[in-house]
Amino acid sequence: KKAADAKKAADAKKAAEAKKAAEAKKAVETTSEEETAESDDSEKQAALLEAASQLSVTVTRNSARMHAIDVSFDDAMVAASRALDAYGTLCAEIAALQQAPLARLRAEVEHR
Repeated sequence: KKAADAKKAADAKKAAEAKKAAEAKKAVETTSEEETAESDDSEKQAALLEAASQLSVTVTRNSARMHAIDVSFDDAMVAASRALDAYGTLCAEIAALQQAPLARLRAEVEHR
């Protein structure tokens, strides 16, 4: 009977050790899966940060281009305004020149 009890105890000890080994193996696999998931998350975060950085650079460049276009447009509007002013002045001078012969003609007619 002692031999049977000793065998049962040995079997129970082996079963307990096997159970602990299985749990340890599962813990290692779970940890490995978690590390892989964390690594994937880190890679995704790094990729997102890189994309955000590139987007920021693009936005900054486009903002600078828009500012340059805005300045060019303002300059063009000032030049167009000056051209219209000059055209108005020219039209007034032409009108004055056209009136001068008429004024002389009236003066001659009235003089006679």
